[in-house]
Amino acid sequence: LFSVNQHKYPGFSVEARLARHYPYGDALTHAIGYVAKMNKAEHLELEMEGRDVNYRATRDIGKLGIEKYYEEILHGVVGSEEVEINNRGRILRTLKSTDPEPGKDLILTLDIGLQQIAQAALGEERGAVVVMDARDGGVLAFYSNPSYDPNLFVHGISGADYKALLNPDRPLVNRVTKGVYPPASTIKPHLAILALDEDVVTETTEMHDPGFFKLPKADHRWRDWRPWGHGKVDVYKAIEESCDTYFYEVGYRLGIDKISAFMYQFGFGQLTGIDIYEEKTANLPSREWKEVTYKLPWYPGDTPNISIGQGYWTATPMQIANSMSIMVNKGQRFQPHLVSATKLSDQVQIIARDEKPPIQLKNEANWDIALRAMYNTVHLNNGTAHKAFIGAQYTAGGKTGTAQVKSIAQGERYDAEKLDERHRDNAMYVGFAPYKKPEIIVAVTVENAGGGSTVGAPIARTLMDYYFSNKPKSLVGKP
Repeated sequence: LFSVNQHKYPGFSVEARLARHYPYGDALTHAIGYVAKMNKAEHLELEMEGRDVNYRATRDIGKLGIEKYYEEILHGVVGSEEVEINNRGRILRTLKSTDPEPGKDLILTLDIGLQQIAQAALGEERGAVVVMDARDGGVLAFYSNPSYDPNLFVHGISGADYKALLNPDRPLVNRVTKGVYPPASTIKPHLAILALDEDVVTETTEMHDPGFFKLPKADHRWRDWRPWGHGKVDVYKAIEESCDTYFYEVGYRLGIDKISAFMYQFGFGQLTGIDIYEEKTANLPSREWKEVTYKLPWYPGDTPNISIGQGYWTATPMQIANSMSIMVNKGQRFQPHLVSATKLSDQVQIIARDEKPPIQLKNEANWDIALRAMYNTVHLNNGTAHKAFIGAQYTAGGKTGTAQVKSIAQGERYDAEKLDERHRDNAMYVGFAPYKKPEIIVAVTVENAGGGSTVGAPIARTLMDYYFSNKPKSLVGKP
């Protein structure tokens, strides 16, 4: 319509250009990110890096996620021509030309089916889901909820649309890698391995759990989630039933220095190295950290809460998934990643990943004790994840967690109905399957939703059911 009337509008013209379109909308936003118009700061950065020439004919640039991390690979290199012209600007001949280099395609590790199952499973809940390939660190699902449609940003988001995203549910925050939560009981298997390896306990050591733990010569009681306790508890039962009292005692015997050093090897307190820039280290507490942060020494009373993944300790869902990957691989540490290879025409190039040296235990059999206990957590009647996995057509292992958000006074009991919704417990779960030769790791965090066994584990079950739905039934069976 405009073209046939263009003669009426001197100085105006219509120009076509290509633009990104994200067909899956909000399902992949926090992983893929988006491209949008370059701003002044980005122009300046390109100039400082000497890359501005390559962007002189470019309007858009990667802003978040994979789009930003792999911007150079996706963008390619512009071509150029050196020509001779006459006094009227007409080209007489080409003296020199350089062909452009097209950007490369990226081959992702993401499974769109799993991604959509994760989105559906979280529904209206705030939280995050990570599914990793246990065999190489490839991320199969990476979903943060709530999310938003990245297409809003491609053509320039309106003020009203942007304001709508600045709500208390914080959809702009990538909870997978920037959401920090107490890891809660998901770290108990790790702590059990350390205690076994340091001879603080043995496979058969039993402790009596009356429902609380006390430091020597102290009155304060650190309570177990089961008020009457778990009776006699060994390392298996401690993980299967998630006995807090056992780990209070274990943590006290180990001390913060050994706990911090060991857990750092599992990736806590540091970036996982996943291939997006939006990531936080969260916080792995240590004696030195407290002295720097609070100008206070580490007290014995600080350790019990750390021993059940509470207190000063925070972690991202990505870190929790990564730590479980290290565990099921018995110390081998793969780098988590969203992109497996680049492709140009028919040429596929696998991206090499850095691999850290494996974690070495004094006794490698201690890996198997923790893994067996997590198998029991799912398959034995007293296991905290048992109900969620009844009837599953595969073997699995896992650990539930219920992360306290608001402290409860001594002598009081947790009552969700009396708390503001944002102060209620977070539901956590991390697991793997199949038990014998793990293929996938699933980590689930649901904010202010209650228990890991009743909320987190069922979501993980849904994801695993989908993954194994087309697998042979030979995966069923006991170890």
